Amino acid sequence: MKKSNVYPHIDYLPCEKCLGFYSRKQLWKHKKTCQPLSDTANTQVQSQNFMLRNLNIDKKLKDEVFPKMRPDKISLEAKKDTLICAFGAQYLRIHRAKHFVNVTSRKMRELVKLLLELKTLKPSLKNLMDCLKPQNYDLIVTATKKVSSYNCKTDRYGAPTYAA
Repeated sequence: MKKSNVYPHIDYLPCEKCLGFYSRKQLWKHKKTCQPLSDTANTQVQSQNFMLRNLNIDKKLKDEVFPKMRPDKISLEAKKDTLICAFGAQYLRIHRAKHFVNVTSRKMRELVKLLLELKTLKPSLKNLMDCLKPQNYDLIVTATKKVSSYNCKTDRYGAPTYAA
């Protein structure tokens, strides 16, 4: 009997044409037979964005930043969290130069890395808004130190960008 591969739900993305869910890594194969390949080769990004099309997300963020994001667990979490999306939209409104699209994407990913670390420390947290409650202050400090690779012996950060 052949053992089928079982992936966590986060590894599945929908096909835009038939709405079937396929493994993130196998979606491109399905796309070949489901419809002609589109001009953009990155079907994972399109599928992640398709899953989020009904959410109330800033149009400029959705059209300019989301397509630039690498399609992984971090970008999906960034697209689902309303506070991270609001931060990205506001950052993009303030910084209008074209290169800030990539900076916005990077900053949103940094927030998600902090959020994921907070979720490992306290699994009951669901989104960034939950984390910002006063009782979670010490938890945020601990998670920030971990994400920024803080070394208490040398009192230095391995990734000071995250500590700022």
